[in-house]
Amino acid sequence: MRSIRGRAFVAVLAIVVALLGVERIAQACGAAYPGGPMVCTMADAPSAKKAETPGLPRARVFASYAYTSTTILFTGDRRADMTRHAAFAGTEIPVSPRLGLRFGAGGLGGGELRTIRGTATLGPGATTFFGAVATIVDEKPERPFLQMGATLSITRAATRGPAPNEAPSFTAFDLRAALTAGKTIGSFLVPFVTLRAFGGPIFYRIGLDDVRGTDLYKYQVAGGLAVTLPKRILDVFVEGVPLGESGVSAGLGTTFN
Repeated sequence: MRSIRGRAFVAVLAIVVALLGVERIAQACGAAYPGGPMVCTMADAPSAKKAETPGLPRARVFASYAYTSTTILFTGDRRADMTRHAAFAGTEIPVSPRLGLRFGAGGLGGGELRTIRGTATLGPGATTFFGAVATIVDEKPERPFLQMGATLSITRAATRGPAPNEAPSFTAFDLRAALTAGKTIGSFLVPFVTLRAFGGPIFYRIGLDDVRGTDLYKYQVAGGLAVTLPKRILDVFVEGVPLGESGVSAGLGTTFN
């Protein structure tokens, strides 16, 4: 039975990763998001329990990068294709062995907003996020762990164009719920899959009109891999999102007592 469950999990992950190569038009939300699972609650994994003394999981600091290509639907049947690059720094703090808080901030390093009127540059800008994640199923040798969480993020950025005198601000709010399953392999590899549902308003100006927008599809199906060094001196993750809001993200972090 353990072998069947393990093979099923690996098969699902392989399908998600394989879909990363499928070319598609992304459709998504406007607020930037750091990506990846919450690592500080992964101390529930059997490998971590053997290596660490009993007690709360250790807190973690991290940095990450995310690239997203999206389509936004604004009022008046206006559409905008958006690409953006964002970098983040944040902290994960466990408040109990099964619950952790995640918060931080970052910046938009660039991007584009393409509408029927032309292309506007996106950035510089700033983003902030706050969330909580609970481990609802502990990892056992025969089963993966399961995390459930919610994150609120806010992004505000400058834009310029498409006309020379146009420079409206871009403001986006995003509230998303996530369900993440993962399994420790060989004490340091943690493949994971994540399902997210989200939404939130976007405020912008197109020409002389103040418009409000939102994502066309309000979900993500993601897959990735986290790698942790002994005693969590360093951890690294990569994540790809082939379905719903598409994009890629990567990050690294370290934990401390």
